[in-house]
Amino acid sequence: MSSRFKQIFIFIFIGSGLFSQSNNDSLKLALKSAKHDTSRCRILNILVETESDEVWPAYNERLLKTAESACNSNPPKKLLDIYLKYKACAINNMGVLANNNGDISKALIYYKKALMINEKINDQVGVAGSLNNLAFIYDQLGDIPRALEYYHKSLNINNKLDNKLVESTVLNNLGLIYKNQNEIERAIEYYTKSLKICEEINDVEGIGAALINIGSAYDELNNMQKTLDFYNRSLEVYKTNKDENGVASVLNNIGMLHFKNKDPEAAVKYFLQAVEIQEELHKQSDLSLTYLNIANVKFKQGYMNEALNYAAKSYSIAVALGFPDNISSAAYILKLIYRKQNKYKEAFAMFKVEVEMRDSINNLETAKAAIKKQFQYKYEKQAAADSIKHIELQKIKLAEIEAKQAQVKQEKTQRYALYGGLGLIIVFAGFVFNRLSVARKQKAIIERQKEKVDLAFTSLHEKNKEVMDSINYARRIQSSLLPTEKYISKKLERR
Repeated sequence: MSSRFKQIFIFIFIGSGLFSQSNNDSLKLALKSAKHDTSRCRILNILVETESDEVWPAYNERLLKTAESACNSNPPKKLLDIYLKYKACAINNMGVLANNNGDISKALIYYKKALMINEKINDQVGVAGSLNNLAFIYDQLGDIPRALEYYHKSLNINNKLDNKLVESTVLNNLGLIYKNQNEIERAIEYYTKSLKICEEINDVEGIGAALINIGSAYDELNNMQKTLDFYNRSLEVYKTNKDENGVASVLNNIGMLHFKNKDPEAAVKYFLQAVEIQEELHKQSDLSLTYLNIANVKFKQGYMNEALNYAAKSYSIAVALGFPDNISSAAYILKLIYRKQNKYKEAFAMFKVEVEMRDSINNLETAKAAIKKQFQYKYEKQAAADSIKHIELQKIKLAEIEAKQAQVKQEKTQRYALYGGLGLIIVFAGFVFNRLSVARKQKAIIERQKEKVDLAFTSLHEKNKEVMDSINYARRIQSSLLPTEKYISKKLERR
């Protein structure tokens, strides 16, 4: 089974334009001659990214020690943040290694430490990566709601950062969660979103992985044709990109599909093609599983000698690697083969190994279950506390809302009173203005009438004066024409 069927961890790396990732020999020489911690951290970071699974953990340990030593040398703030970023990278990668070794409790501790550092230095790329890996652990612990919460937090950050590569990875992991929950249609929806982004950014490896996962989802729906279509598309992508490891993974999956559909000849054909590539690439873990697949097919066909040959190869590699699951599975098929061949001593020996490995796996599962139970207890306790806190917060919010509403109501009443008072003032001012306007008009009329009266009086006075002057004038004339009384009296006396 391809490793792409599992959640994809995010190894957090810091890019560098100073060295070529493909030339590790040059990097190792540069590491020896590096004079500054920043250069050492940068080179070690690239070696962790590019070296094989057997080698990179040693470089990662050196990266952690170098970064910690640099942090303790009291560097300036800018340099300190850089060293802390490398430290978070190394701790996160230690979490990946711990989880690969089955120690999920240690992995959880490492991921949380990396998250705290990334949050402290506000490295959003690192935060998103740590959240993705924590979500994977919560999924293993059975806390699906928390896993989904962390995946979506990581997804939101990557959306803001426009980090398409990591966004596609998180979408893939969300699809795997829904697949494991048997929500196949929803899983296909997330795989398809991941595929679309990978196609946008031309992430060939991501395209191949998304196609495999969509095919596996259709396999769950027992739609062999669609499953085979997506597997073949993925195979073509990997072949075009000359990704031999991807090609081997798809060939193995196609072989499993044919085996499931009772076509053992076709299954073995694809398994052997995968083996050829895996042997060339020295992919021992994958090779052990593919050998085991062939052994199962040959056993079902009744070819015991061939089955024994491939089962023994699988068992030998699994023991060398120390993987309990692989050892147990290989021991189980060897037990069945030896029993068929009437080799009861060898069969019993393989049975003992199977039981021993199964007990080891069960102990690991028990430890996981204990961690899960402890985590669940803490989670429920926290949830209860959060619930009470939520209720109290709701009460406070409700009281604040009621107080605000009362304040708004009071302010509204005050505004109405103010508006009413202003209205009355405006009405009164209008009335006063109107009365003043009327008074001004009346005053103007009176003044105009007074002017007319004064004018008439003046005119009459002038006319009266003229009359009196005429009378006086006539009187003077009359007086001058008539003899005076004294004159008349003298004349009468003379007679």
